[in-house]
Amino acid sequence: MPEMLSSRGRREAGGIDMNGGTSRKPVTTKRGFAVGHAVVIGIADYRNAAALPDAVMNDARDVAAILTSDAYCGYRPNNVHLLLNQDATLARIRTALDCVAETSGPSDSVVIFFSGHGARLGNPKNPQSALLPVEFDSRAPDTTSLSETEFSSALRRISAERLLVLIDACHSGGAGSFKGSEQRESLTVGYSEKSLARLVNGH
Repeated sequence: MPEMLSSRGRREAGGIDMNGGTSRKPVTTKRGFAVGHAVVIGIADYRNAAALPDAVMNDARDVAAILTSDAYCGYRPNNVHLLLNQDATLARIRTALDCVAETSGPSDSVVIFFSGHGARLGNPKNPQSALLPVEFDSRAPDTTSLSETEFSSALRRISAERLLVLIDACHSGGAGSFKGSEQRESLTVGYSEKSLARLVNGH
């Protein structure tokens, strides 16, 4: 289940059941939101990490479909950046976040959705969480991951009043295996609760 991190400004409840239903009757309006923007990321087939279930891809596609549906959110398709598997490189994720920051305004709505691997890097006593793009390499984690510091900075550049961030990355804190040059290297997987709290607070 995705973690709902931040709904900045006016909080709007209501939800989406990925099995096809909704927790409330959707608002049906021809216009949808005044202007909506989104970055939707789903990565199941990593180059250097264990594959994830196909549900990861299905969830990302479903989120994008709901956002662009006139019956639900009515986002313009051109405003929804859908990055799946090999398209979800670190460079493209950064570009999509920058584009949303540059094109969204204070009265707009923005959704950021990530489904894939997360990891905790750095000092084990106070690790930083990171979202892992498709090319993540455990031999160079600092240059092949989206750190929580960089992610938080990207979110702060978005001026939209309504900002919703959903992260579906296991936060159990277990050990995950990632392919190294000669052997599999173990990293702590997941996005920590402390990191989620820091994102909510804009740190």
